[in-house]
Amino acid sequence: MNDARAMARHRAVAFAMVVEVTLSANGNQLRGCSIIPM
Repeated sequence: MNDARAMARHRAVAFAMVVEVTLSANGNQLRGCSIIPM
């Protein structure tokens, strides 16, 4: 099912963004940037 796969990808991206924001708030920006290499 493509829909389930798309939802899983969206969830993974959203989770990564939350983790990045959390790490940045903790002052750990290096790890936050390495999680999402853009």
